[in-house]
This record gives sequence, structure tokens and C-alpha cells, in this order.
Amino acid sequence: MTVVFDINTTLRYTGSTGTGGVALYPQTDNNVFTVNAGKTVTCVVNAGLGVSGSNRVSASVNWTMNVYGTINMNSSASPLTLKVTSGKTVSLTVFTGGTVSVLGGVYASTVADGGSTLLTVHGSMTAGGPVDFSNPAFTVTGTGTFTLYQTGNLLIGHAAGISSSGATGQIQTASRTFSPLAKYSYVGSAGQVTGTGLPSTVGDLMADNTSGVTLTGGVTVSDSLILEDGSSRRERTPSPSRPRGS
Repeated sequence: MTVVFDINTTLRYTGSTGTGGVALYPQTDNNVFTVNAGKTVTCVVNAGLGVSGSNRVSASVNWTMNVYGTINMNSSASPLTLKVTSGKTVSLTVFTGGTVSVLGGVYASTVADGGSTLLTVHGSMTAGGPVDFSNPAFTVTGTGTFTLYQTGNLLIGHAAGISSSGATGQIQTASRTFSPLAKYSYVGSAGQVTGTGLPSTVGDLMADNTSGVTLTGGVTVSDSLILEDGSSRRERTPSPSRPRGS
């Protein structure tokens, strides 16, 4: 099924805070959702967008989202879930002129989910909250701009970390901005380097990898340096309120 959003619309949950939510998601396989140029879809007050009606849960569907217009998800309770099960693929493409802003968390398919997430940015994407890119095989590509907002907690699984050039590493868009106030968590399964894209000052820095994380350059941690053994937290997604490790 192909669904075209050619209206300016707002998804809003009107119940009591914390009792549930509303989501825009496919309920059958092989759906295509398209937001047309000049149109805006806004998710507020516990309203989410993704492959599943359950927050952060992977779905057994193939799903394609094409964004020529604008998606605003600027509530901390509005996540973008791109997690699918084994043998399935979810594809989100932000075309030139398109904009996606998500402050409620972005969740890509992990190794445990078994599926594949394709995220291509030719326009612009801004992400905050937990940004789960922990799958070492996952990369963000495209000719556009990716921005990690100051409220972001980026989970990095790629062995090359994040690059300042975009030629390698987890995020390979033409332009990248990583906030020095954000949190950066290296959670790969093989040895990792932080990469030249890691800001010289960060809010939190976590190494959660039994194979080790090597600093590419000097870094100042303004809040907490967290060193974990990686055995119990590699596939977990921390929230901004996660208790500090030792």
C-alpha cells in the first residue's frame, strides 16, 4: 500500500500523560509512506512514527518512508522507530529539500533485531534523545546534513566511530554537526576508535566494549566518563535519565 501525505497534519495524543500514546505506522507488509514537498507532519504529546505501534519495538514488515516535505517530532516523548526483525528492511530517505527533526529518540535496527535499517539523508536531519546506531553494520549516508542536538545520546557501534569527513564511520553524510553538550556511547562488538568527528569537548563519554575503544584525539568530558565491561549493556538503549555507571 502507498500512502501519500499531502496535507499539513498534527498527530496528538489527548489522554493523560504516561498512560499511552498514538503512532503512525504500517499495519501490513510492504507499505510506502510519502510526505510531499511543502507539507508538514507534526508529532506531539506522546505521538510517534515508525514501523510499530509500540515504542521502540521491532516489527516484521518491509516499510519505506519518503520525505520531500517536513517531519517535526520535537517532543521528548515522540520517538522515530526504525527497527525491523530478521529478513525485513525499513528505509527512510530524506530527499533534497526535506527535513526531519526528532528529539524523542531515533531507534535503528540492532544486531539483536536481525533486520536492516537504511537511513539516507539528502536534505537535513536533526536528532536528539537516545539515538541508537549501535549496529556495527549500520551507516547513515547521503549528500545532506546530519545534526546531533545537545540533548542527544548517540550510541555508536561502527568500528571507525564518527568521522569529521564523512568518508567512513557511522554517519557518512556530506555534512555533520555533533554537539559538544551531547552524550557519546561507544558500544561496538569489535575494537573501536572514537573517530575524528568526536568533539574535543563532550557532555558524557561512555566506553561499553570488551574489545576496547581508542581515542583518536584528545577529548574533555564535562560531565561523566563511564567505563563499562560491555557484557550486559551492549544491546540496551540508555535514556537521558540513565543512572551513572562506575
